[in-house]
Amino acid sequence: GVLTFWLSLLDLPEWMNLMDKSQEETLMTLLKMENGYDFMFNLFLLAFVPGIGEELLFRGVLQREVFKKTQKIHLSIMISSLFFAALHFQALGFPSKLCISLVLGYAYYFSGNILVPMILHMVNNGSATFAVFYSKGDIFDTQHQDIHFSWSQVVVVVLFLMLCILYYFYLEQHYKHKSNG
Repeated sequence: GVLTFWLSLLDLPEWMNLMDKSQEETLMTLLKMENGYDFMFNLFLLAFVPGIGEELLFRGVLQREVFKKTQKIHLSIMISSLFFAALHFQALGFPSKLCISLVLGYAYYFSGNILVPMILHMVNNGSATFAVFYSKGDIFDTQHQDIHFSWSQVVVVVLFLMLCILYYFYLEQHYKHKSNG
């Protein structure tokens, strides 16, 4: 979110702005939920379907096939993640889509089970849908919000990223040790 906000301050080319605006309008139309039935439909459409479909395509097929051809797991995860982010057609959302896709790619790699990234994907999209529904859509009303970030928030983000990197190396060593012993 912080990165997306910072990117929104840049003067992007008009085609990128139009692409983002089109995606935002489509999403806002989908996220207008009047009742529990709309919420359940959106959970199915925005969490369940992409959680299964996108993970089968990007992790189950693309990541696995690139790995088979190259035998380089990091490259296969990066390529599938770049495609995942690019095919969401969002300039401002590209970095966040890339990050979540990397997490999903490594979750698949470390677990060896496609259900793990599917569930994580569903939880990610489902929690966003839940937040919009229970905020009554006010989460997108940025006209009346004072949006700014303090240095403490930047430090928290950097520390979180460092913890994720450390956790990655821990998992990598754990699984290497496990497969060797």
